[in-house]
Amino acid sequence: MKLLLAIGSPLVVLGIIEVVLRIGGFGYSTDFFIRTRDGGAYTLNEQFRRQYYPGQRSVRGHPFKFGVEKGTNTVRIFVLGESAALGTPNPSFGFARMLGVMLRERYPERRFEVINAAMRGINSHIIRHIAHDCAKHQPDIAVVYAGNNEVVGFGAPDPGSPLVLQNLAVIQGRQVLRRTKLAQLVDAGAERLKRSMAAEQGMDYFRRQRLSFDDARRQCVYRNFRSNLEDICRSLTSAGCRVLLSTVPVNVVDFPPIGSLHRPFLSEAEKSEWERLYKEGARLEQAGQTSNAIVLYQRAAQIDDHFAELHFRIGRSLFALGQFEQGRLHYKLARDRDALQFRADSPINSGIRDVGKELGGHGVWLVDAEDRLGNSPLGVAGLPGNRLFLDHVHPRFDGDYTLACVFYEAITSILGDDLDGAAKARRPPLSRDECAAAIAFTGWDALEIDAAIAEMLSRPPFLDQLDHETRIKQLQSDLQAREAEYKARGLERELGIYRRAIERSPDDWELHYNFGVLLNTVGQHEAAIEHFRLVVKEFPDSAWCVFHLAETLVKARRFSEAEQQLRRILDVDPGFAPARDLLQPRAAGRRRVE
Repeated sequence: MKLLLAIGSPLVVLGIIEVVLRIGGFGYSTDFFIRTRDGGAYTLNEQFRRQYYPGQRSVRGHPFKFGVEKGTNTVRIFVLGESAALGTPNPSFGFARMLGVMLRERYPERRFEVINAAMRGINSHIIRHIAHDCAKHQPDIAVVYAGNNEVVGFGAPDPGSPLVLQNLAVIQGRQVLRRTKLAQLVDAGAERLKRSMAAEQGMDYFRRQRLSFDDARRQCVYRNFRSNLEDICRSLTSAGCRVLLSTVPVNVVDFPPIGSLHRPFLSEAEKSEWERLYKEGARLEQAGQTSNAIVLYQRAAQIDDHFAELHFRIGRSLFALGQFEQGRLHYKLARDRDALQFRADSPINSGIRDVGKELGGHGVWLVDAEDRLGNSPLGVAGLPGNRLFLDHVHPRFDGDYTLACVFYEAITSILGDDLDGAAKARRPPLSRDECAAAIAFTGWDALEIDAAIAEMLSRPPFLDQLDHETRIKQLQSDLQAREAEYKARGLERELGIYRRAIERSPDDWELHYNFGVLLNTVGQHEAAIEHFRLVVKEFPDSAWCVFHLAETLVKARRFSEAEQQLRRILDVDPGFAPARDLLQPRAAGRRRVE
């Protein structure tokens, strides 16, 4: 009895606190979707990420809006995934946006809603939560494109963590607790304490996070991923939704492993000989003696074949000699044995294929995007590389366009006669140029995207990569040359492309947003303000949308109006650091709002 009281009394107290907090309206909704002010639509809950990552604003989605009531002529499509599905660094040029444009252009008699429910920095544990929320909103089709963040995201193992923490029930129990008001209260206090102590994760941190490909905790990750996928698919199909479950292509050919580890129990003598062979092989490879380099690399692999970077060098050398079959094997091993795994690897894609086959015929269709991109004209001997990807996982425009075509074909095939009618021929997707014109993708946008990626790659966790310094210098040199070209000729052509796109689609908020950014670039701040006002009218509760309007008002020296917008953000989200910084008198590189 005493034991029951000892355990039960604190639980009762905590339960009472939880009830009081809920009655008092404390905290935020943990649902992914929230109602708009007028109650007629749902939009992204920007506070959703706080239950998983209280202090990380880089974990974020992209604004959207869809009606509470779905019309009878409407096809509602949700896209689920991480940053690659979202479209990084600019979601308005991702495959979800292109897919929506293609469907609406080719089938104007139907109303298509393509809702990008992906987020940066999440993984299948959180996607499972989002999928359950999507199932409540009359989904017709869901595209699931996920698997890059399983080893590094929420619920992922640390090298020193016990195996029990990888139990799926333990992870899901944590998720349930994270949704309580009591957890929000604790997080709010912790956020305030940490706000002035935030530190960027350096390479030493990431070096400590390296995990061998054969670590038992990594095998738990793969099992959990498969279980989450099954749950995601079943929750959606039970709501009458058809699911496109996609494998996940990544940059294999042109992106070396981020981290490499030697095999356990490697003696000092073995390690010394391995390093001698590796260094001499690298010298020969650089000197163009590729065949001789491969011999030494393979001798090193006989001593220790765990080191991911070694496989990348072997794959690269074999490709240089035209030995593609063996080269593909080693390139894939380099990806799979990466000790800092920020990419979907072979076990992840095998799990996707297994779930797709298991649930095929039960409302789930497997889409092998990994195979389609690798074997596309932009692939390299059957593998994806830089012509399709910006970095390790984020597609460049051509990669996103190829993905959009793959999903367009699958969706129109599934919907079949519902779209075309029995006697009509299937309508092809938009061409690349038609798609670029519709969403106003310009050379300047490509430059801005490449600059954002170069900045990201110049920071941890990428600093230990093979040839990192050389690659960054090449990227920066290319960016400088392209910037100089634009400075010489101006941006009139790009401005014209946006104006024509907006004439065709005046209600497309993403066109107005990107045009506002471009107008700011050329110093036309007053014109940019009007476009950002249209965006804020569409999403009045989006902190980021309001912030971009406020930032432009500052550039136009309309300080009083800017302050009103910034305080409006902080009234709703006091922890929104960009708004706080813009109000500070010594904000780096910005004029005080006064």
